Amino acid sequence: MKVLVEVASDGYIKVYGEKGAQVLMINRPHVSNSKNGEMTDELIDEALPQAWRDVYFPSNVRCAGLPKKLTIKKLEEKVDDQVFWRWMFTTTKYLYRKLVFEAMKV
Repeated sequence: MKVLVEVASDGYIKVYGEKGAQVLMINRPHVSNSKNGEMTDELIDEALPQAWRDVYFPSNVRCAGLPKKLTIKKLEEKVDDQVFWRWMFTTTKYLYRKLVFEAMKV
């Protein structure tokens, strides 16, 4: 089951998922030291609905990290790059077919 998490530059979060995807979002409070962090883990675990407690383990983390700042220019460059490679693939496929067709004529 696929789930996509979109984090906006202002921190607003949208979660997209296939039909039937179950998603639960929790807001982890800021803590100043590791002892408070461990206590926070325990409090979150206790606050979770029973059905979600077996999911909240480090081995179940699928990805983690901070969102990178994405500018319109970077996004345009990425899209331009994808368009270029799509064009290259299409052109290469066309030329290959043309060569095969020409070879079949001989």
